[in-house]
Amino acid sequence: MKKEELTLYNVREDLIGIAYEKMSKLDDSHLAYIIPTIALTVLLGIFTKSLLIILVLSSIAAYQIFRYIKERKKYTDKRKATLDILQRGNISISVEQLSHIARETIYEPSPHSKSSTKEVKYYHFDGGRSWRDYFPYEHYSWSAEYHLSPKGLENISLQGDEFFYISLKGRHDIAYIYPCKLFELSKELKDKQ
Repeated sequence: MKKEELTLYNVREDLIGIAYEKMSKLDDSHLAYIIPTIALTVLLGIFTKSLLIILVLSSIAAYQIFRYIKERKKYTDKRKATLDILQRGNISISVEQLSHIARETIYEPSPHSKSSTKEVKYYHFDGGRSWRDYFPYEHYSWSAEYHLSPKGLENISLQGDEFFYISLKGRHDIAYIYPCKLFELSKELKDKQ
C-alpha cells in the first residue's frame, strides 16, 4: 500500500477544523440556555403581565448573555492564539499505538438537540492519550487517496496500529490523528518531530 505524504499545510487544515468545531460546541452550549430563557421571558411576560416575573427572567437571560459574551471573547482570544501557533508551525508530533476505540456518553447541551447528552467516539492510545472524533462526515478531505468517513477510519484502525498524534504546542486539546499505515511525514514535519 502506497503511503500519502502528510504536509504541514494538511495538518493546519485539520487542526483549524478541530478549533472551529470546539467553537461551535461552545456556541451551542450557551445558546441552549439563552434561547429558552428569552422565549420563556417573552411568553410569561405576555400571559402574566407581571413586571416582577419579567424582571426576574430578564435578569437570568441577561446573565446568560453576559456569560456567552465573556466566553466568546475568551474563545476568540484563544482562537487567535491557536491560529498564530499554527502559522508558526508550533506543533507536537508523536507516534502512538492504538489501545482501543470506545464510545462514551458525554454531557454536551445543544439547541439543535432535545438531549443534553450524546455518544462520541474516542481513540485511546497505550501512552494514555486519547482523541475525540469530532467530525461526522469526512477525515482527511484534502487527501487524494485516503479521505475516510468516521466509520471508515474506525474500520481500518486495529489494536496495536500506530498513529501520528499531532497537537498544538501548549494546546493539547487541539489534536488530530493520522494512521501511519496510510500516511508518512513530509520532510518539513519530520524536522518538527
